[in-house]
Amino acid sequence: MRLAYLFLLISLSVLGSCGPDRTPVFDFNLECDFNIPSEINTSSTFYFEVKNVPTFYSQNLANNGLTPSEVTSIVANRATITPRFVDVDLSFIRSVSIVGYPSGLPDEQREFFYMEFVDINEDETLELFSSIAELNDIVSSELIDLEIILNFRTFIPSNVESRLNFSLSVFNE
Repeated sequence: MRLAYLFLLISLSVLGSCGPDRTPVFDFNLECDFNIPSEINTSSTFYFEVKNVPTFYSQNLANNGLTPSEVTSIVANRATITPRFVDVDLSFIRSVSIVGYPSGLPDEQREFFYMEFVDINEDETLELFSSIAELNDIVSSELIDLEIILNFRTFIPSNVESRLNFSLSVFNE
């Protein structure tokens, strides 16, 4: 009998903890380009800084009928890294982390996206995982700086001009 009560209590607590999924008001897409030089070795972590990436924050809010005071949350949604001009197998990359901060304020950085173990059979597009960090205070500045942090598995075949495409979700609940 006690086992039945325990099972009922656990079932109710599990079902009661589920809430409705949040739906974003809108997503907005950003992109930036960076170059991975061929002379990089595999024993270090490399930081590629991309300065002054425009977020078009005010314009995106205005286009969707929101004011900054109505925005309760901005979170990372999706991101990909792709070569720009040639098809290059990106499996030479071991791990990726994308951090961002308001332009000129590196002490306020937070991780946007990551991939800890890139599959060896990865093709020319890396799809990254989104972090759970709140990004409203970073993205609300009109310009952000990004650091693309890469670890390599093997030597790079040639210079790889790359593009980071990412989207952020805006909520007002």
